[in-house]
Amino acid sequence: MGLEESLSGQMQYTYFPVRLGDLRSRISFHEVGEDTFQAGKFQVATQYLNHTCPAVGYRLTVGGVSVAYLSDHEPFWPHDSKLGREDLLHHPADRRHIAFAEGVDLLIHDAQYTDEEYPGRRGWDHSTVEYAVDVAAAAGAKRLALFHHDPGRSDDAVDELVSSARRYAEATHANVDIFGASEGKAIEMAEHDAGPTSLRPLVIATPSAPARILLLGNEERRRQLRGALTPDAYRMNEADLTEDGHDWAALDPDLAVIAVATVEDATILLRRLTRSLPDRPLVVVIDEVENQLALRHLGEIASDVIGVPFFAPNLRARVRACLARSPGNGRLELTNARQSLDTLAGVSVVPPDELPAMLQTGAACGFRPGEVLFQQGETGSGVYFIRRGLARVVVVAPDGGEVTVGYAGPGEILGEMSALDGSLRSATVVAIEPVEASYITQEAFREAIGRAPEASLRVLQLLVRRLRALDKRMGESSLSHALPSGGTDKDLDLESKLKQLQSRIDELGLTRENLAWDLPEKGGVRTP
Repeated sequence: MGLEESLSGQMQYTYFPVRLGDLRSRISFHEVGEDTFQAGKFQVATQYLNHTCPAVGYRLTVGGVSVAYLSDHEPFWPHDSKLGREDLLHHPADRRHIAFAEGVDLLIHDAQYTDEEYPGRRGWDHSTVEYAVDVAAAAGAKRLALFHHDPGRSDDAVDELVSSARRYAEATHANVDIFGASEGKAIEMAEHDAGPTSLRPLVIATPSAPARILLLGNEERRRQLRGALTPDAYRMNEADLTEDGHDWAALDPDLAVIAVATVEDATILLRRLTRSLPDRPLVVVIDEVENQLALRHLGEIASDVIGVPFFAPNLRARVRACLARSPGNGRLELTNARQSLDTLAGVSVVPPDELPAMLQTGAACGFRPGEVLFQQGETGSGVYFIRRGLARVVVVAPDGGEVTVGYAGPGEILGEMSALDGSLRSATVVAIEPVEASYITQEAFREAIGRAPEASLRVLQLLVRRLRALDKRMGESSLSHALPSGGTDKDLDLESKLKQLQSRIDELGLTRENLAWDLPEKGGVRTP
């Protein structure tokens, strides 16, 4: 389920007298997978945790101070504190988990169970105190807040748990300050020079078509995998491990799930698959690995390793996480964006002879993938001229859903509507790869338009193109709502924008006749 559906479910009238739709505020839902983005002055990084339904951990950074919040998380492989901290580095997903919290000033981590309690609660999606301490120490976190206390513990029991964690940290030479999270507790951390960030922004896009999954194993194991993954509507191909010389690449899967009994079987198959399917996520479902050295060997090749018996929801969540961070998935939106720009060739609003003068007044600015150039509904005046990179243009539909209405690339201008009429931003623009832009003030933009009357027609062409794209996308997404008169919100919005455009044309005193002489001929006919 998406975020909106999840929240609506717990506010159904059966359980709660106020439904989500009864709230008078306009609520916008932003689905988050693994990403890096700005929220006010905070840089936010997100990463999937190990939970039976997709759960996300957060890392917040501001003023050089960083906090990681990693709740509802279970070790990716049974954690044995007697094996030492090196044990954590054997599983590829645990290594990612530790790297995500590297060097944070404060780590807030799931610590519901003790080592003694965990064996009877494996698969309940929560960590042990010892695992949390080991993660904090391996990540170099300065402070650790033990969190997600078991509801059966008293305050005294939680205090004893904290003391136990401190004794464990001292015995294992973990240099980390440990305390128990409690309601109302405030922690002050002084800001300092941020310096360069080590977090790499991720661009995560949902494929336009269901992902292709390759299931490998004997018939019974494939049946179990298929039953677990069927609810996510993947396109699944299957093959028995006895099929030698199979051309896996011809099936072009987005991800492969291999179900085997032994490390030896898994290793042989993984070597074949990595040759046939380079850069594709490979998930191994295997009977218990007897020693950590064998697990480490698998972890150096596979994207994820899951023990048998596995829990179907957990397998689904971990497959989704592997697909989300797949390099091919990150390239998908960039490919779609470039195809869109090729299909809808950009209309330059400002004539080439006016562009240099206008750009001289601009302020250079840059945006990382996931950062927002401007938000729908905020006050806008100036425009952005994109010099390099790609951005996605998104609008919030009447029902609160988000619709991508187009992409903008080098040479395009964004924000021209607000610059012309002083209204609020009509869309949100998000960078999907590093963007270099020039911010042009409203006054400079209007002056450039005024010096070149034909630019007004270019503005009309650009807006009509975007309105048509919006109309098409809204229709495809079935997001328009019928009104009693038989019209739609979308129709009224389009009519309103056209009236604004006509008003601006009248204000400038432009007519078709006084523009036609300056337009290029196309096929021997002057194009109005």
